Amino acid sequence: FSRYDTMKKYPKIMKQLGYSTGDAKASIDKLDKSVRGLPTGLDEMVDMAQRYTLTLGDIDKGTDLAIATNNAFLASMSTDTQKYQGMMQLQDVLGGKDMNAREWNSLVSSMTPAIVKMGESLGYTNKNMDEWIQKVRDGKVDNQKFVDTLIKIGNEGGVLQAMANESKDTWQAFFANVGNAASRMTAGVIKSMDAIVKTLGLKDKDGNAIGVRDMHEGKGRFDLLPWPAIWEVAKHC
Repeated sequence: FSRYDTMKKYPKIMKQLGYSTGDAKASIDKLDKSVRGLPTGLDEMVDMAQRYTLTLGDIDKGTDLAIATNNAFLASMSTDTQKYQGMMQLQDVLGGKDMNAREWNSLVSSMTPAIVKMGESLGYTNKNMDEWIQKVRDGKVDNQKFVDTLIKIGNEGGVLQAMANESKDTWQAFFANVGNAASRMTAGVIKSMDAIVKTLGLKDKDGNAIGVRDMHEGKGRFDLLPWPAIWEVAKHC
């Protein structure tokens, strides 16, 4: 149910932040597309996008930054701990916080290869790359410039995306992708079942309309559903 819930809740949360259903759908579709074949769950992407959108006040830029950040972490083979720390520190950068050298150094450690590629895109070469990295470590880089550069090379067609795609060729990625594919398939089936349940007008004991999740939580009886019809619909998901 996790993926299904994410797809349902994200537009509602974004609406509360002032964005339209269409904006939210475009955002989550883009996030979903960006992780196809990558060892990253949609829940993780949505969490990043919500954080960045809230800080930036721009759902398009928040979405692009989430994608770029994920690609940067994958390209750098970051651990889960490094990903979390890097995400939180990047959020501080977005918020205009004056990060100290230790915090910048931690961010660099979480995505060193990505930092190098950012330097290359800004004109640094092997001869003076250390200068760029040291500037980042010392917190002497403009926050906005840092974020814009990351988005530029981290989205579709960017060098970080190509590097992130190389992470597909690992056993960890294989098993993660199996799980993500199963989640997508299950969410599709649940969506179809939910539509049928609501079309039938099933209600709980208090007369409220119910869906599949409600029945899963014991508010209705699965054995009363028209399973042959549901199976026919599910086969075409």
